[in-house]
Amino acid sequence: MRETILKAMSVFFILIMTLTAVGTVIAQDQASDIDLNALGNGDLVDYAVTEVKIDGTSMNLQDQIDKPQGTVDPAYFTVTRTDEIEVSVRLQSWTNTSLRVSASIYDGDEETATEDEYVTMSDGQERVVKLPLSLTSLMDKGRGKLLVVVSGRNTLTTTYHYNIELGANTHDLTIKDVTVTPSNGVKAGRSAIVTVRLKNIGEKDEDSVKVTASVPELGVSDSVYIDSLKADASKSTEEMVLMMPSCAKPDTYTLKVTVDYRNDKSKETKDVPLEIIGGDLCGPKKDDAAAGSTAPEKTTVNVNMDSQVVTRGEGGAIYPIVMTNEGTTTKSYTLSLDGADWANVKLSPSNLVVLNAGETRAVYAYVSAKENAALGEHMFAVSIKSGDNLLKQVPLKADVIDSKSASTANTSDAKNVLEWVLVVLVVVLVIVGIVLLVQKMKGDKGDSADLTQTYY
Repeated sequence: MRETILKAMSVFFILIMTLTAVGTVIAQDQASDIDLNALGNGDLVDYAVTEVKIDGTSMNLQDQIDKPQGTVDPAYFTVTRTDEIEVSVRLQSWTNTSLRVSASIYDGDEETATEDEYVTMSDGQERVVKLPLSLTSLMDKGRGKLLVVVSGRNTLTTTYHYNIELGANTHDLTIKDVTVTPSNGVKAGRSAIVTVRLKNIGEKDEDSVKVTASVPELGVSDSVYIDSLKADASKSTEEMVLMMPSCAKPDTYTLKVTVDYRNDKSKETKDVPLEIIGGDLCGPKKDDAAAGSTAPEKTTVNVNMDSQVVTRGEGGAIYPIVMTNEGTTTKSYTLSLDGADWANVKLSPSNLVVLNAGETRAVYAYVSAKENAALGEHMFAVSIKSGDNLLKQVPLKADVIDSKSASTANTSDAKNVLEWVLVVLVVVLVIVGIVLLVQKMKGDKGDSADLTQTYY
């Protein structure tokens, strides 16, 4: 009986060993069909990475078994900092699984761009995951790394490392920042101060960069120039002043910033929201004015020197224009010089004036005759508007003379002055002589009196 039991146990043990061996052979046979690229630091293999592409270029897939931190492809893939690249990962699943696929770019140790996607796959399914990556202009030129990571909740994590070269275009400017003052909204009839900060991310220095800020819906714009901007350098523009119309409708408008360089061959644009809030400078509506519901507020304009002599091609004349807002509310004005094509003109400190109620301010019109200006009298006018309303036109006159006439006139004036100076000197000398003569006569009489005095 005992021998029978021992024989049965031996047979059972041999059967167990045989089944274990068969299972091992089957497992090894199945494992031989799995792509080794999918192996790493995990306990379960349920997918394989069969291909990685960068912008359509297939990258190298290397054995990950002995390199759990990922493989570094020695080749460098060149990309431009402002480009958008596409990373595509082809997956093969061996069972029902959920995976996270991510792609990240590192500029040194800093992650500068990343994108990921979660996918659910069934047994035997093949799928391509596409991840777009935007390379910002803030990245430094040079070498970086692209990491592709595939992971799951109950599976291993596979990481691929690729070297990339961050390059730059020959000519390339970017708008880093747009600053608007005031930042909490601009009142209708008031000014918005705009400054723009640029960065040259190209390989070449740039000269004569024109920057324009405009609100097309309101018809206002201003431009400034940056003389020079070196490669990899940043610079801010001077202030640009945008005067909003007095009756602009409160709303959010588009502030458009345009950068032109390379003789207008290259252009960069950026749109910024600009909020206009209600102001107090808009005049009464036409219907209200017709009904007499609102009385017009008065503005007085005085020009003390409305006629001056201007020498052709030399110097110029200054016409002071004094304005007073005699109304009860703040008003804005726009000044312009009309009919002065024969001259170079300028309004200082600005052609835009904002006056509080009761305030007075002077604007100076500088007028200089051009070299080809006709001699003689020229009439022109300064126009003053408030919003779209023309308040007043003040006529001005300039007598244009040539430099010879000016020289002759100056010589004649100098001669006349000298003649008057001589006359005045003669008169003064005569008066002094008479005074001295009178004093001497009085002294002689005093001496005579002293000689005839009697002493007792």
